[in-house]
Amino acid sequence: MILVTGATGILGRVIVLELLKRGKKVRATKRESSNIDEVLESYRFYTDQADHFFCQIEWVNVDFQDLESLENALLGITDVYHCAAHVSFHPNDRRAMYHTNIEGTRRLLNACEGSTVQKFCFVSSTAVLDGVDEKGEVTEDSNYNPKLDHSPYARSKHFSEMEVWRAS
Repeated sequence: MILVTGATGILGRVIVLELLKRGKKVRATKRESSNIDEVLESYRFYTDQADHFFCQIEWVNVDFQDLESLENALLGITDVYHCAAHVSFHPNDRRAMYHTNIEGTRRLLNACEGSTVQKFCFVSSTAVLDGVDEKGEVTEDSNYNPKLDHSPYARSKHFSEMEVWRAS
């Protein structure tokens, strides 16, 4: 079974749908306050079988502050797509982004230790990429330059990436 965090978000919900279309069993995380009806409505733009696919999702409330909540979500999981993140470019959201993006990723990775998880896919952001190649393009080979000024969101995603590197 596959776990997708951030399954009510823009990217997470599409990943869930694509996995379901491929016949995969999916457990999807959400906050207790999430409106999953919005996910169903968005599926209507992608498929004529929105209800069919939506009914196959095993929804689970997860609190990234609670290790037991994360461990329970990971029961029987072999693959994780970690899409959950706090996205904002407002400077006042810096603490929330650091807490959610860095600490939440660290807690999820710690919960994966000793679990049945075999693969972990982390969704980052192009906001962390700096510099251009010889063609003047930014690519995934572009490095994060800590000497440049970055938004709090970019820093939070960079340090989240570092948590994934640490765990790997």
